Amino acid sequence: MRLIEGVIYLCADGEIRRLDKIEDDFLSYSLPIGKRGSRLAWMELGRTKRYQVESDFLNGKQISEDEIE
Repeated sequence: MRLIEGVIYLCADGEIRRLDKIEDDFLSYSLPIGKRGSRLAWMELGRTKRYQVESDFLNGKQISEDEIE
């Protein structure tokens, strides 16, 4: 699988993350926040070393916003 900026992933570790930016050594992503049934908001987490989270994205799957519980 190829990583794509702006796509929401159900990562291999079970977390839902939106991939915001891909850099050579870093990935930036956001987590969904809010109550069920309300408008979905995203909390940006900043840059994380790519080697720490890349496999969680690659071994996960792409999902739509509608699939987030």
